Amino acid sequence: MLYQIKSSFVLKKIFSLVDNKVKFNSIAHNKKLQIKLGLNLIDFRIFSGRLTKRKDDKIFVYNNYNQRLVFCGQYSNGKRNGEGVEYNEEGEVIFEGEYLNGKKWKGIGKEYDEDTGKLMFEYEYLNGIINGEVKEYEKYSENLLFAGKYMNGKRNGHGVEYKYITSLSYHYSNSPKSKYDQIKIFSGEYLNGERKEGKEYNYDGKLVYEGEYLNGKRHGRGKIYNRKYFNGKLEYDGEFLNGKKNGKGIEYEYESNHSMKYEGEFLNGKRNGKGKEYICESNNNNDFQLIFEGEYLNNYKMRGKEYYKNGKLKFEGEYLFKEKYNGKIYDYNGNVIFEMINGNSIIEFNNEILKIFIAENIDEKNLDKNINVKEYDYKGRLLFEGEYLNKKRWKGKFKDYYEDKLVFEGEYFDGNIWNGKGKLFDSEGTLQFEGEYKNGLKEGYIKEYHNNEKLKFEGIYLHGEKSGKGKEYNSEGNLIFEGEYLEDKRWNGKGKEYNNNDELTFEGEYINGEKNGKGKEYYDNHLIFKGEYLNGKWNGNIKEYNIGGQILFKGEYSNGERNGKGKEYYNNELIFEGEYFKNKRWNGKGKEYGNNRILIYEGEYLNGEKNGKGKEYHDNGVLLFEGEYMNGKLNGFGKEYYRNGQIKYIGEFSSGQWSGKGKEYFQNGRIKFEGKFLLGHKINEKNNNIRPE
Repeated sequence: MLYQIKSSFVLKKIFSLVDNKVKFNSIAHNKKLQIKLGLNLIDFRIFSGRLTKRKDDKIFVYNNYNQRLVFCGQYSNGKRNGEGVEYNEEGEVIFEGEYLNGKKWKGIGKEYDEDTGKLMFEYEYLNGIINGEVKEYEKYSENLLFAGKYMNGKRNGHGVEYKYITSLSYHYSNSPKSKYDQIKIFSGEYLNGERKEGKEYNYDGKLVYEGEYLNGKRHGRGKIYNRKYFNGKLEYDGEFLNGKKNGKGIEYEYESNHSMKYEGEFLNGKRNGKGKEYICESNNNNDFQLIFEGEYLNNYKMRGKEYYKNGKLKFEGEYLFKEKYNGKIYDYNGNVIFEMINGNSIIEFNNEILKIFIAENIDEKNLDKNINVKEYDYKGRLLFEGEYLNKKRWKGKFKDYYEDKLVFEGEYFDGNIWNGKGKLFDSEGTLQFEGEYKNGLKEGYIKEYHNNEKLKFEGIYLHGEKSGKGKEYNSEGNLIFEGEYLEDKRWNGKGKEYNNNDELTFEGEYINGEKNGKGKEYYDNHLIFKGEYLNGKWNGNIKEYNIGGQILFKGEYSNGERNGKGKEYYNNELIFEGEYFKNKRWNGKGKEYGNNRILIYEGEYLNGEKNGKGKEYHDNGVLLFEGEYMNGKLNGFGKEYYRNGQIKYIGEFSSGQWSGKGKEYFQNGRIKFEGKFLLGHKINEKNNNIRPE
């Protein structure tokens, strides 16, 4: 590193003189004294308190305390001027290029975080400012956050932003895979450090927005894409202002069996002003039919016209909180059937006033008989159809509706209690349940369904709750659990759980709705855990495996964590045995092993580190150290041995190094040195300087 200096001892001598400029300069001008001391100080100088060396037209600058090169390059007028290379304390190049008046002017550089030492930036300099290609990194992990163009010290031009999420493949794997997955969240153009135009993505890599920006917010023309239920489909196409929908735009909504479209005006992200709604019930997204046109306020319809699918007028008037308030309702033929005044309605049909319920062939003489009846609400929507007795719902088969849609069909008992076989539907008419009721509660063998009509559960109910054997399925129809239930919970007895790919993930015992007793867990059809549970957590004697079937750990658990005695393995070889506390090698005695189960340490631990008395061994099994440890390092009195078992050092240690009084031995057992040491170096007791080797 330093030219013409032959040993680390000579280098230490030179640096011991740096803090005493007078002494350094007197020796630097005395060649005889240099020869006597074994030094060559030609070309060495003290500049600004640092040792420097000139070679040709370059100056080399070193750190006094660790003797590392920190700069190599040209100086003029006492400042860096011209070509040069700058280094950090780890010896890594952090800038290479040209300097002007002591400042970086043109070249390539790197910047590291002062606290973590991690790489933060890679950049190009031009005219003293960051210009060109730049990479930005996260200061704790060095994960790439941005890659793109800079101009005048800010993002300008094309660039890409990234985020990181925990990788699922990192868990349950014994291979050295990355803990995080890189996710692109933006790609586009920047202006003065802010996004100007580009595309945004979610953590699944799906496009969620493309368009223009201003001051980092969506502004101008843009498009939003559905990121949750209908990935990739256009959700909005229009104008933005300060991050919100403002101006003219088109908004889309998607359901399983139809699509909706709004075309009109927006203000502060909501429908405000004139607009039109359309519906499409075919696979052709261009086949939209007008169903409303009018005015909106904060997403609510205020006044306008509704249309039937055949294009005929359905309603014309005013709205209040989504409901029709003042206006007229028409049938398919254009005839007025409702006239609404302030939310109340008078319904005319066949020149008679229609009451809240009607029945087929009913008159005053047969109202007390068992008749078929239909009920309607004040808006004319069907509520119920079934049997009446004495003007009340009675027993037998019936159907319940909500907003003209069937929600239940089955049997009644005593007017309003579901009893017997029945089917339950959601507001979209999708079957949710079929089975039997008793006194209004589910009873017997039952089937429940997801919204896509795939089977969700089948099994036994008692008094309205799952009790007995049953099976659960996910929305794809795959089995995820089979076992016993009690009081609506996976309860007492044996059971099995499965993932979405029909793969077994757990089999074992349950008590009070939680895993209790013996059980096994699986990942990707491989056993990864076998042992005992208590209240849903690992408890007792446990065995853990990787997906290759190799043992990772066996020992004691409590509250889902390693607690008590245990053993760890790598590639089926024992690497540690001892005591654990809250998943850490904790308090008490333990042993660590290397390859071929060779003991490398035995002793005491505290707070997950070596603390107290302990012994370390060479890889040939011969004792290496014995003594006192603190925070994982030798501290206090100890002994160190050669690989042949001969004593090497007896004395005091500090932070793992010889420090204090001690004796050093040759391998033949003779004393090599006896005295004081400091961080592994011998001390001259006369002047307390480091002795030469």
